[in-house]
Amino acid sequence: MSLANAIHDAVAVAQSVTDDGDLQVTFTHEAATSTLDRQGRPTYATGVSRTGLLYEKPAKVLDSLGNERVSRSQLVVLGKTVFDEKDKVTLPGSVVRPIIRAEAMVDSSDNPYVTVLYFG
Repeated sequence: MSLANAIHDAVAVAQSVTDDGDLQVTFTHEAATSTLDRQGRPTYATGVSRTGLLYEKPAKVLDSLGNERVSRSQLVVLGKTVFDEKDKVTLPGSVVRPIIRAEAMVDSSDNPYVTVLYFG
């Protein structure tokens, strides 16, 4: 068994344990598309329901331009889901916050196994 397989297996166990224990919240992920609507606003793919660990704690992070920003909350997503800062995430209570940074831990094949989303 490779190290990558062991990590993915461990993340799958963590996903199962935290999801079964009601520690995770359900959120909607709408991936940004490369097109704009008639008003020039971004468009999104159909929303997908996902789960993650939500932390409502301020933290300083660097955005994609290297500027230091304060994140109001963080969402840890376990598994192979790919996120981008342009995506739309709807948190519990229909709260939509802008993604400041999407930071993925990837294996040698660039498959994410844990992603942290930082929200403004």
